[in-house]
Amino acid sequence: MGNAFRPAWVLLAVTALTGLLLGFVQNITAEPIRLTRERERAEALRRALPAAETFRPLEGAAIPGTVSVEEALVGERLVGLCVTVDTAGYGGDVRLLVGIDNDGAVTGLEVLSHSETPGLGAKAAEVAFRARFSGMTGPVEVTKQEPRVNEIEAISGATITTRAVADGVNRALEVFRQVKGGGVS
Repeated sequence: MGNAFRPAWVLLAVTALTGLLLGFVQNITAEPIRLTRERERAEALRRALPAAETFRPLEGAAIPGTVSVEEALVGERLVGLCVTVDTAGYGGDVRLLVGIDNDGAVTGLEVLSHSETPGLGAKAAEVAFRARFSGMTGPVEVTKQEPRVNEIEAISGATITTRAVADGVNRALEVFRQVKGGGVS
């Protein structure tokens, strides 16, 4: 009878030891992972609004559909906002960081995360696509033809992703207008 339970005890011991080791490794790596994420976010903020020296979260802003809003500063002077939004792409949520200067023009766009199709929708994260949004004041429209003012040519085969990014930029621009107009609570 004792030998019948032996494999179960061995399995229990191996499982317990594995769990302890995984917990130990998670404890060791949690802080470096957090610091890396903070550094990557700070770099994305600087790329989205290069004129800023520092960024601070906008206090007291409860804006539906927005992940976060940071004030972009040079000294204590406000030079714009960085707005992080989630939007629905073809493969799932697309998280965007949009830099907007005091004139309401997009200064930069960073794709923080996505699960779009490689070779198609994933092109939205490429610099060449993101650069198309610079200077736009909205509303941004998607076209399949030669783009005019505030229009973006759709990524071939990835119209849904293109529309998702344009929608995210439009929402960020709307947040900017709410903040500038004092309509944020």
